[in-house]
Amino acid sequence: MSFDKSTLAKTKDSETLYRRFLPLIASVKALLWRRALRDLCILHQSRVQTTAPHNAAE
Repeated sequence: MSFDKSTLAKTKDSETLYRRFLPLIASVKALLWRRALRDLCILHQSRVQTTAPHNAAE
């Protein structure tokens, strides 16, 4: 019975830790997504800018 209680306590502790760090994990994910999307937009803009003069010359 004591084994079940300690296992339950460990599970509860890990759940509270997970819930405590959930906002941090979510903000890090959001930051990474924003950075990736910004990099994609910059890459797309640079491609558009390099191809636009070439298309205008033709």
